[in-house]
Order: sequence, then structure tokens, then C-alpha cells
Amino acid sequence: MRATRCRRPAMAVLALTMALCGPLTPTVGASAAASDTAGFITLLFSRSAITTAENCVTDSTNVKPLITGVAPELKRRGFIGTGTVETRFIKESSRVCGHFRRTSYASWSDLTNLRVNYHWQFVSHSRTYEMHLDQLTRQQQWDETCGSILDLLAHGHRRGDGLFAYPHSSGVLSVQTQVVSKCFAFSRRYKWGPISRAEATTLPYWNNTMQTGGGRCNNPTLACYKDSRLDAARYSNPNQLAHVASGVVRAQWLTIQSYVLVTGTRSGEWDCRSSDWRDHWTADFERYCWSDYLKVLNAIPATVEVTDPKTVALAWGRTNYTPPALP
Repeated sequence: MRATRCRRPAMAVLALTMALCGPLTPTVGASAAASDTAGFITLLFSRSAITTAENCVTDSTNVKPLITGVAPELKRRGFIGTGTVETRFIKESSRVCGHFRRTSYASWSDLTNLRVNYHWQFVSHSRTYEMHLDQLTRQQQWDETCGSILDLLAHGHRRGDGLFAYPHSSGVLSVQTQVVSKCFAFSRRYKWGPISRAEATTLPYWNNTMQTGGGRCNNPTLACYKDSRLDAARYSNPNQLAHVASGVVRAQWLTIQSYVLVTGTRSGEWDCRSSDWRDHWTADFERYCWSDYLKVLNAIPATVEVTDPKTVALAWGRTNYTPPALP
């Protein structure tokens, strides 16, 4: 276990942190709230997808489900995960089906389980996945974005204002500067590589997020290289992702986003069996091989804090915003 993940901040800093965002759980990267001497990595899981489904019938064959597979491995390493939540989409105790009826998403009770037992944190993916925020009234924009923080708070998630994940990275600068940045510390954009403290804490307060995405294989001698039945994207190179993760240094922050992580093979859907990552493929961009994800985790330096966006905000002094609060 990497020793830097579980340190507690000094009492004076702890008191301030608790006043701002409530009690800290033991492995939420609390030491980052005390100083900015570390680099940061956030392991983001889009919409807190639990596992796969076939026509909305859950099927976890050769899958690492979020709760029983991914979370225990991160905990073993002293890491936490951060999930995004479409707050008006999920249900209290039953899982909902989405992504073309092929993915099972967490319930509120699942998220509580992950927070209490694995110290995960959760941020907003909007209320209803609205991708055209610039076409809404200012009040509607606030309801869809800032209002989702209230939904998270109502379910015990007190660090949701750390990041707003625009659906499909559809951020519009006017909405970001005039609405979202006033209630969230940072907002997600898809961009390769870490972001510096100086850039992240300057308007419009972006976060850089890389994805572990699936698709056609990288071996041109195999049929999966051109197979039209597979996602047109090219399967993400885990060595490149690992290289970027290994290079995160002080005053830098990198977010690595994943969806559903899979193993072995499933006919027509993925093949992760080869020892050569270039042979790996998935029919769906939102599937990625667990063995390749582990390569990325293995590359994270011991000097890096694996934590949630709120911890980064506190460490870097990005507190000049006002998230809504429950009455």
C-alpha cells in the first residue's frame, strides 16, 4: 500500500476542512488538504457504471463490477475512486439500465456502500444529461448543474461540488463562467495530460480528463483492426496512459476516466486474453480490459495523491465559489 494515501492533516487544517466540507473519511486524500507538495490523480468512473447488461438483464460474466471488483482492488492499493452521478437518473435502491440497454448503473444505496466501505466520493454528471445548456434559461442552467449538488447532499454525498462533468464534455464557455464555476470548483473537459495548478485555478477552472476507451485493436494483422462491427475508435494504448500517469509531479493534477472494466473474452463484445495489448479490442468504447487498467494503476508514483476533486480544490485554494446548501 502506498503510504501517502492515508495521512491525516494537522488539526488546524482538519478543522477548516471539516467546516468547509464535512468530516473526512480516512482515505480521501486528506493529506492533500494540508499542502500542495504532492501531485494529484483522480480515478473517475463515468456515471458510476456497475456492470454490463444484455437488453437490461445484468450479466457480469468476465466483468470486474464496480463494487465487487474495482473498489476492493483500489482499496487494497490505498486508492479511492470518484464516481460521476446523473442525479435524476438513478433510483434509491434499484439499479437502472442505460447505454443502449447494455449497462447497469449504480443506485443511491450502491453509492452509499462505496462511500462508507471504500471511501469513494461522488460528483455531478448533471441532473438529466442535458447537452445543450446554452439553449436553456439561466435558471434552468442552474437547476441542471448547481441544483444537482443538492441531490448529492440529500443522499449524504458532501463533496459533489468538487467537479462538474459536462455530458459528453459539452461545456460552453459562457455557461461555465457565468453559472457552473460559481458553484463547482472545477469542470471536466477531455484533454490529454495533467493540468497545472496555475491553469486549473484560473477562470474558467477546467479539469483535464483522459479516458481508457475501447474499440478496434491496434494489430493490423488481425481482423479486429478493421472490423466494422466494433466501435470505430482505436483501443487506448495502456502504455501511453501509464506513461502520462507516471509523470505527474507537484502542482499537477490528472484525471483518468473509465467506464466498465472487463476480462477474458465475450463473444462479439471483447477480447482481453492476449498478453499483447495491441491485440485487445472491445465492441463498445465504454469497455476496457482490466489487465490494461492495472498497468495504469501500477504506474502511479508513490508521491502522488489519488484523491477526489474536492481535495484538490482545498489544497490549491480554489474555494472562491459558493455551492448550494440544503436548508
